[in-house]
Amino acid sequence: MSAMRALAGLVVKGPWQAGLVIVLATALAMAAPPLTSVLIYAGGGALALYTLYAGAAESLLTLAGSLAFVGGLLLAAGGQAAPAGLLLLYWLPVWLSAVVLRYTVSLSAALLALTAIGLLLVVLAFAWLGDPAAWWQQQLQPLVEQLARQAELGLDRGELQTAAARTARLMTGLMSAGLVFAALFSLLLGRWWQSLLVNPGGLGKEFLALALGRGPTLAAAALLGLASLDLGVAADFATQLALVVLVPLVLVGLAAIHASLVARGVGRGWLVGLYLVVGLLPQALLLVAVVGLLDPWLDLRHRSGARG
Repeated sequence: MSAMRALAGLVVKGPWQAGLVIVLATALAMAAPPLTSVLIYAGGGALALYTLYAGAAESLLTLAGSLAFVGGLLLAAGGQAAPAGLLLLYWLPVWLSAVVLRYTVSLSAALLALTAIGLLLVVLAFAWLGDPAAWWQQQLQPLVEQLARQAELGLDRGELQTAAARTARLMTGLMSAGLVFAALFSLLLGRWWQSLLVNPGGLGKEFLALALGRGPTLAAAALLGLASLDLGVAADFATQLALVVLVPLVLVGLAAIHASLVARGVGRGWLVGLYLVVGLLPQALLLVAVVGLLDPWLDLRHRSGARG
């Protein structure tokens, strides 16, 4: 914990120190993937922390400087600058959500901002590509060919093509949801580092109180309902959007269940078990998302507190 506090203290010393941590974590993340890939979140967390500390303008300059430095490193190493574009796509939501959190002091508002970014990316993908599924299928085709050529795997080319087509129909939403999750993880990491410096335990209290409110939740429910209907292109579009809104619903559901268990005075083992089950079983994620969807009406936090 002291090491994390020291690292957070280094980040908030100034733009050069923050940029150093961002660039170093990002460069190490790219050095030996997938073993070091998790460090990409540390770079985003440092950006979030510095944004929370220094504000929008100064942190945006730090983002730009860090991006330019990483891009230069990639070119100097004989690679391409394209990964820098992906970094920008990841860092901008981190920065924007941290700005929202700094000025609203509301984790819920930051979560809604991130979700809106993810939804906007889906809309832009459909507007730009027309049919994102066809584009994704082209990107997946080399993998299909590679797998089909490996006779020892015994995979049928037709089945691989079918699987690729099904996957392609979901890729836009999955990628947008993945970006929202990555940015959210970095935001929470930055907020945790900030709490170590100025408000120990503060993030835990914010997380347990996390809620979306009835308006956004009803909008999410309507979107999920539209995605379940057989409406052709409209349903495909709604499905991509629904994949994005599952991220905040799962987080709110986790917060509600966690808060309910804490209010009932359960042991730490129950909480560890909760997160293990959610992390290992995809079906559990859907159940938690349902809790998040019903949270404004179930009011698990207050009910548990009243009973406790």
